[in-house]
Amino acid sequence: MTYSSYEPGGFAVDIERLKYNIEKCQVAQEDFPAFIHEWCHYLQDITTISAQNGFYLWMRDLVCLTKITCSSDGEEIVIPLKPEDYGGYVNKYQLLYRTYCEQVDEERIESPLITKPCKIEVCTTDEFTEETRVYARCICYINHKECVLSLVALQEINAFYAQKVAEGLVKNVEFSVKADDMDTYPYHLGEILFNEYGVNCDMKMRFCITYMCLDTLQPPVIFLKTLEKLQGLTLDYNNPKDIEMVAGIIDEVLPTCSHTNEEAYHEIFRDYDLWLNDDNHQYLVKALKWYVDKIKRPIETQKKGRQIIPVMLCEDMKTLERLVKDYPVPLFKKDGFITPDNCANEEEALATMIFWMLKKVCALLVCQKKEHLKKYTECPFYKHCQYIDESKKYFCKTAFWEVIQGEKDTKCPFGIALHIMGLWQNKLVVGDLE
Repeated sequence: MTYSSYEPGGFAVDIERLKYNIEKCQVAQEDFPAFIHEWCHYLQDITTISAQNGFYLWMRDLVCLTKITCSSDGEEIVIPLKPEDYGGYVNKYQLLYRTYCEQVDEERIESPLITKPCKIEVCTTDEFTEETRVYARCICYINHKECVLSLVALQEINAFYAQKVAEGLVKNVEFSVKADDMDTYPYHLGEILFNEYGVNCDMKMRFCITYMCLDTLQPPVIFLKTLEKLQGLTLDYNNPKDIEMVAGIIDEVLPTCSHTNEEAYHEIFRDYDLWLNDDNHQYLVKALKWYVDKIKRPIETQKKGRQIIPVMLCEDMKTLERLVKDYPVPLFKKDGFITPDNCANEEEALATMIFWMLKKVCALLVCQKKEHLKKYTECPFYKHCQYIDESKKYFCKTAFWEVIQGEKDTKCPFGIALHIMGLWQNKLVVGDLE
């Protein structure tokens, strides 16, 4: 069973098994490193270009979906939406993103060794050749088995090192879950690769290296190319020149395999500015404004040096705690439900919950299998709903889109997500599923 978790782009940490006091924003010392592992994923989400780019590509798909579901009134929208019926614009950019993002299945591997040189496969899909960013997949061979060094894998490696750093800062405590006890793949893949390339450095330096690679558009490729440049060297976190050298190497290898962050931000904020001025989607505009404001500050920080944020995490317990307070997780998930108790204000709570719900609605629109349908059709607020009257709560559990039929306004976050997708004016019909 997973001890805790975080869903990329969902802005919520699952604290089901953590001893966490939401009111005081305090976690028990034995759970602190495990919490830092998941909080690190939130930090990646809002401070690194690779995660910000993933959110942007999802937004591009979302905008395309609204053109399908909001372009009519009183129509039946049959799910799953099929790309061939809409010019190929259903989840187009997410498919591109997943080519190199790729979810991973955890696995224990006995006596793991790299048995074949790592391979970089460039995505050459004709459909995306005109896109700003063309991605690559990195393949590692462990005990002759193919293991993908995907973006998600590298994010887990980085969070593993964050957990190890936190373990080193908490003294004389028996931890609820130890980083060393986690599955070999993907968590220990970084250790295997550092050893394979003969790069000798402490945990803090390993965290900084992987984080700085994540703040590029091609993290897995740049990580491997950086290890090649560092081969045989000994590095020390406490030596600022070593950290500056690594940052310099990343800047050196980046042009050989990736577009720059600046090129990506130019495209990203061009589209965000366009969407933020959409008078037809006020709910979405408010939520997107929250997100854009949230990522602007770390972007300015990173411009001063890609090593600033990771170095702060590794400094000492006081600095790490301050960093957690500076970048607080806005949502918690407990008992299967989302609680916005950690949000700075009601507006932030609503914005983060809307994005969580939009991901659920978008997944429903393209759902292919009956077995997945229930996961996307039951409102996460069902048992603790404060928004919908009792006469409609039945639909919250079975067919939530019925709740807002004909309603031009709603306070329910799930209802707002449905409203954004035009499902208050159109009827959703479940078609043929596998």
